[in-house]
Amino acid sequence: DVDWESPHLVSVILMRDPLERRLAADATVEKYFGEEESRTEEEWWEFAEYEGSVNFVLTRLTPDRCGEKGEDTTEACLEEGKELLRRFTYILDVQCLEEGIKALSSELGLPRPHVKKGNTNDSLHQMTTRERIGND
Repeated sequence: DVDWESPHLVSVILMRDPLERRLAADATVEKYFGEEESRTEEEWWEFAEYEGSVNFVLTRLTPDRCGEKGEDTTEACLEEGKELLRRFTYILDVQCLEEGIKALSSELGLPRPHVKKGNTNDSLHQMTTRERIGND
C-alpha cells in the first residue's frame, strides 16, 4: 500500500476552471447544442442544464462520486473534495501549466523541462469564459 501521508511522496494534481473544462466540448456536445460560436441563448441554457454538466473533477475527488448530483451536491460533499485536495503536495493550474511545471521542477531540484505546447483553438482560448458564453 502507498503511504499517501509520507513526506517522501510528492503528489501532483492538475486542475482546470470547471466552466473552462465544460466548454472544452467534444463532438457529442456540439451535436446536441451546436457549435459554441453560433449557439443561441436557448442552446446555452440546454447546455447548462445537461446532466453531463456536473463538475467532472469533483465527481472524481469525492466518495461515491457525490459530485455527480449537480445542484443537489451537498456542502459536506464539497468539503470532502476540498479536504482531499489539501492532501496533494502540489496543485497545478492548467491555464498556466508551463509556468507551473517549471516552478515545480525548480522546487524539486529537477532539470528544467522542455515543454511542448499542444494544439488549441487559440481564438477561443484568448477569450474569458464570460466572453465565450456572452450572456450579459
